[in-house]
Amino acid sequence: MEDFLLYDYDLKCGIEALLVMNDYNAIIQDIAKNLIGNGFDSKCLKDVLNKHNVEKINNIKDNTLGFVVDYIKLILDDFTITENERKIIGFLKLYFKIKA
Repeated sequence: MEDFLLYDYDLKCGIEALLVMNDYNAIIQDIAKNLIGNGFDSKCLKDVLNKHNVEKINNIKDNTLGFVVDYIKLILDDFTITENERKIIGFLKLYFKIKA
């Protein structure tokens, strides 16, 4: 349970920092806020996509890839990647259907 709480905390803090430091478009802001509130809930992601008239997550691949790259840059600020940060990157890639 403690690992989950730390993971959840790392996810929320990282995304909140990204929202402050970057000027994302409305859909990425909504997805990010959804991640903070609901974690990796695919139904909530679908709701956000529908709200913005986006059929599939692949239709905004450039935006989601940029968001993940920004997250990686943020966590590399201290020149290390913790196990929790590594897991979050993996979940973000799965959530946004990013391969590689």
